[in-house]
Amino acid sequence: MRRHALRFLDLIARVLERRDYAEEIVFWKEILASCPETIADPHYRAEAFPKYLRLCIDELKEGRERQLKLVEIGSGPLSILASGIDQGLFDITAIDPLAQVYNKLMRQNGLSYPVKPVRGFGEKLLSLLGEGEC
Repeated sequence: MRRHALRFLDLIARVLERRDYAEEIVFWKEILASCPETIADPHYRAEAFPKYLRLCIDELKEGRERQLKLVEIGSGPLSILASGIDQGLFDITAIDPLAQVYNKLMRQNGLSYPVKPVRGFGEKLLSLLGEGEC
């Protein structure tokens, strides 16, 4: 009996999760279909890049020979950190539970972007990246 109750709770959690995701998917579907010219423009990506982050990156890069590696959790299909890739400031792994859906929406709209999210959950970050990467 207890096993059935746990399965039922798991099913409810997945249904609620999908409902929340459905709203997110509809939002991005509309955005990606409506403004493809701005998405592809590095100028717009540079405008979205957090200015204070550039200062932090410059400080972190000081005295380092290896490229910085960042993780963005919950990036969505359009990372605000994409300009950092354009400029060669760092490597990034963008993680989002809906990465597969976002990547499909990007392809359907003929869009390319320097940051492609991979499916993952922040709670499982170590298993996704490995302990040596964090």
